[in-house]
Amino acid sequence: SEREMSEQEKNNISKDIAVAAIKFSILKQNFRKNIIFDKEKALSLEGDSGPYIQYAIVRINSIDKKTEGLNFSEAKHDMTPEAQNLNRTLWRFNHMCYKAIDEFAPQYIAQYLIDLASRFNSFYSKNKIIEDEKVNKELLELCLKTREVLTRGLTTLGIRVVEKM
Repeated sequence: SEREMSEQEKNNISKDIAVAAIKFSILKQNFRKNIIFDKEKALSLEGDSGPYIQYAIVRINSIDKKTEGLNFSEAKHDMTPEAQNLNRTLWRFNHMCYKAIDEFAPQYIAQYLIDLASRFNSFYSKNKIIEDEKVNKELLELCLKTREVLTRGLTTLGIRVVEKM
């Protein structure tokens, strides 16, 4: 069974989530306009917030852990529209980074991460990565690539990634 988190671990994770919420809330906005900070929105696990993106990573960590020791399915699966959308979105990461650099505008990376996390959640709700104790390898790889890109994006923005929430 999963070990309980210590108070220190809970405090560290809470602090990382709070810092992510503040940083992300600021970085997602256009610096050429007034920056508005809304504490409730910044801390939300739904929508365009740092914790929302961190939660997507934590969810993928959980999927990855559940697949350990399981065999891959031999069945071939067609990619669902959600999987195709997620895959296409993953390919845009480098372009968004270059755009952010060219225009000194980190909000392009932040907005991209919101879009990617949202597409991942749509994908996750419509696809079974594990079915009958067998792992769909293509879907798992899509999850792991999503985690890699979300992690790189948050790290690029100077936001710490949490392993669990």
